[in-house]
Amino acid sequence: MKKGYIISIIVLLSLMLILQLIPLIFKKDEKDFKLPELEDNISTYDELTTIIRTNFTDDIELIGNIIPYKTEKIFVEDHNLSINDYLYGEDELLIINNLEGIYKVISIQKKDNVFEIEIVSLTDLKIEFYIKQENVDDLKIGKELTYSFNEKMYHSIIENIEPEIKNGLIRVQANIDENNKNILSGSIVNVKINKRTKANVLLVNKRAVYYLNGVAYVDIVKKTENREIIERTSVVLGLQNKVFFEVLNGLTEGQRAAIYYNGILE
Repeated sequence: MKKGYIISIIVLLSLMLILQLIPLIFKKDEKDFKLPELEDNISTYDELTTIIRTNFTDDIELIGNIIPYKTEKIFVEDHNLSINDYLYGEDELLIINNLEGIYKVISIQKKDNVFEIEIVSLTDLKIEFYIKQENVDDLKIGKELTYSFNEKMYHSIIENIEPEIKNGLIRVQANIDENNKNILSGSIVNVKINKRTKANVLLVNKRAVYYLNGVAYVDIVKKTENREIIERTSVVLGLQNKVFFEVLNGLTEGQRAAIYYNGILE
């Protein structure tokens, strides 16, 4: 009787030990745990970009040329004009009788002690550029623009829009900043005109967008416990500028999108 009681206790302890060992026997090493392979849904990327919500500005960027709106010839006797006033045609004429403002010398010829000087007033210089006919509705006389010259930005106003079309382009003229006294006729300037602005717009970097069968897609990167996976997401796009697309549907703020350089989706 006593022997049977001891055997029962041994069997019970053995069962308890086995029950404790079962989870350890069947537990998988966490280091070996991997998500199932999804070849069509997992990829590598070169860069990440974040979907942002901010103000959107679409600019028209053009190359403009500085032209003299009008020139004027004056004749000055030798004794009335000092050499320091024109410095061989490279500086401003500082003192000329009956003329107001600051002028640039275009050419100087001397004959019989008389200087024939062709000048242009800085206030008469214009920015001239050509714009596509499809964008002319975004412009109007009096519209502001900015232009850069010698790495500095200046403000300007459109003064004239030619009605005639030349090779699908329309000629536009704008004034120059009166404070820009160093600009010369024939100079090239970079012109920027604001085409449209929208507030609180969802934007995605254009490099993250690719097309399949005419549909726009963005690869959204999601981080799981052990790795990152990529979800191909179709999107509806709106306005665009050089950097961003407006996102009308398909994405939310803060998502991360993949950008490829060397992969199949360059």
